[in-house]
Amino acid sequence: MKCFPKCQLEESQIVNRIEGLFDKEVLTQEARSTGFIKRRSKLNDSSFLVTCLMSAGKACKKSLTETCTLLQQTTGITLCKQSLNERFSAKSVTFLKKVVEELIEKQSDQYQLSTFSNFKHILIGDCTSFALPASLGSTYKGPGGIYPSSAIKLY
Repeated sequence: MKCFPKCQLEESQIVNRIEGLFDKEVLTQEARSTGFIKRRSKLNDSSFLVTCLMSAGKACKKSLTETCTLLQQTTGITLCKQSLNERFSAKSVTFLKKVVEELIEKQSDQYQLSTFSNFKHILIGDCTSFALPASLGSTYKGPGGIYPSSAIKLY
């Protein structure tokens, strides 16, 4: 698989994982609210999203023909390249931005909960260092090396 050379997953497994990240009803609602989907069509919001995510990345500069082939392989939907090209619009960009924003928000919420659940509170410390004249080195010893021989830190 060209798009994910280091990935050992099959395309169908990747598609399942991508689809598993999104609630289909929420995805459809986002597609409708952005104007990407107005009526029922061959290419739905989920299939478009999967195709875009599967062909994303610098290593995957796919032509419309290649993207149509990917769409057919991953979702079973056959479109001509002109039909797919018409789907790439300002509304589709808005739809994809919304979906990615929601995914990032969802992931960050999960990350925050799991990361900080073991702590009762978190203290944030701050420190400022000042170089002092070398004559004060016997009283206020600095870190040495390339740093000042005399320094002080305020916490």
